[in-house]
Amino acid sequence: MAILPLSLAPLLGSLLITLITFVAIALYFDHTEPKTESTNEEDGSKRKLNLPPKVPLTFILRCLASGAGMGEVSRAVEEKYGDLVRIHTPFRGTLFFVLSNEGVKWAHNAPIADLSELAAFLRKWVADFGLILHPVKSTKLIARSLSAHFYEHTSLALLDLLQDRLRDWCESGEYRDVWDVASDIIFDVNLKVIYGTGEWSREEAAEFKKHFMMLEPGQWILNPLHILFPSIGKAKRDASNPILVSMLRDTALKRLERGLKPNEATLDFYLEQLDGNVVEATFMAHSTMGASVMTTSATCGWLLYHLAVDETVKERVLEEMTKAVGDGPFRLEHTVLMPFMDSMIREIIRCHHGGGAFRTAMRDVQYKGFDIPKGEMVVASHDAMHLSPEIYPNPTAFIPDRFVKDGAASYDRFVKDCQLLTFGGGRHPCLGMKLASTELKILSYLLLTRYNITLEAKQRPALFPTVGFQKPTNPVRIKLSKK
Repeated sequence: MAILPLSLAPLLGSLLITLITFVAIALYFDHTEPKTESTNEEDGSKRKLNLPPKVPLTFILRCLASGAGMGEVSRAVEEKYGDLVRIHTPFRGTLFFVLSNEGVKWAHNAPIADLSELAAFLRKWVADFGLILHPVKSTKLIARSLSAHFYEHTSLALLDLLQDRLRDWCESGEYRDVWDVASDIIFDVNLKVIYGTGEWSREEAAEFKKHFMMLEPGQWILNPLHILFPSIGKAKRDASNPILVSMLRDTALKRLERGLKPNEATLDFYLEQLDGNVVEATFMAHSTMGASVMTTSATCGWLLYHLAVDETVKERVLEEMTKAVGDGPFRLEHTVLMPFMDSMIREIIRCHHGGGAFRTAMRDVQYKGFDIPKGEMVVASHDAMHLSPEIYPNPTAFIPDRFVKDGAASYDRFVKDCQLLTFGGGRHPCLGMKLASTELKILSYLLLTRYNITLEAKQRPALFPTVGFQKPTNPVRIKLSKK
């Protein structure tokens, strides 16, 4: 009989106690209820709320224990309880999940006055920094900042920066975890494109990254326990916020003093459009950065993984890119001639993005006769769409050309119907979709045309159910060598 080393016994004992405590607390809070009455703000009258069915946590735990994936869990819940349900969690309160295609469409197309994605974030900036920018105006500004004219000026900067990062990695001769590499590369690229921080020292950039990653939702929402225990890491996030904002303000002031270059940095564009309002421009730049780093770096990590382990995929991507670029230098217009890459990027996100879109009810809202009280969190389940066998045959398989038809990328129908939510959907699509795709295509072109990729060993990522992008719990390492 194997005996555990003494050094591991206390650790495993603590983990077991933590697990038992967690389950006990979860089951206890499973019996709590959200508010059941709504008060009319005009006349003070009260109305009894018709809440959707409650799903016991024990039902979800049984599904997971049986080996069901998140898509299967979503379908089991919808079949038994309906397409709008509520789940009670410790300290977080109630989460309202919409599980059907109809419900996901409703959540993604709801007006901001009903369901808001940035409500809590905006309130924080209003309270702490005096932000008064309207959400609709901010969305239009972001869309304009990511215009085709902006890409023309940034594509060469992206090319140069990515070349430098890949060259440094190759010269190091090191095996590196693909997700660590992806995070570093995408963060550095977006830092340059959005903030134009060429004047920052290496130490200042590292300090910025440390505090930014503490505030980046993807860092902590990847842990499913955060839904149940939102206080995880809160003290560190609260400490990082004023430091980060101070650094951003200083950067904005420096760029105002030196003269703005709105075609070279998103922050400069915001400062110009907002008449030098540092608080609002800083918020806009931070929102753009926050929406782009974790999502793009996670996709980039999976892209590197599939290029490393699948020779057929690698050869097909290289063939498509070589044909698109030809004998001349890489240019921005070449990125639209890559339907296989477009399909592969969306298939990566379809397979590896768990959870869904989170919205805050800005007032009491109704769906199919059920009430969702003001202030409650609504989750539009992407798992229910992306892992549905009715929508996607063999949904758990990674099929990189799933969205290629007759030699062209073909996914508009899925996007329109909110069945493919890789870059959002409905009236709130991802404004940085083109920037993310451009970064990934330039990186892939440089990687495959100049370097050999060597996998350290035959490794398979170890995964667990997540809310947000899946990042394996074990490293998958590769190294580069010149061709």
